[in-house]
Amino acid sequence: PVEAVTTDLKLSYDPEWLAILRSTDALLQAKSTLCYMPNETGSHRFDYSPTAEEITDVNEILEGNFSVPDNFSQTAKIYVEGQQPERAFPVKVGLPKTITVFGMPAIMSKKVAQVQYSPLVRQRLTGY
Repeated sequence: PVEAVTTDLKLSYDPEWLAILRSTDALLQAKSTLCYMPNETGSHRFDYSPTAEEITDVNEILEGNFSVPDNFSQTAKIYVEGQQPERAFPVKVGLPKTITVFGMPAIMSKKVAQVQYSPLVRQRLTGY
């Protein structure tokens, strides 16, 4: 049997994932051109597994606060069994939390914060 949780559950960002986002920031390409990813035969870093130092840096930047803000919004209608959808094809829906993470200037460069408002990039990052 599963025991009931008696404490408040809170969502938090994963420091390791934020460190990966931070270290791969330079790979973001906001243009419609070919972009080649680094590999082991090149001279650039290709393994983006975060180091302990990179995780520590993220922890210091965010001052240990990895809490996800409690500002969720409904992005799709609630499923009701037996009810027909209004459209035959799913509608692309944006993900506000994705925009929040990619807009963290302490984690991502100013370039990301600026391009998040570009319709093409916003669609690729968030789905709308």
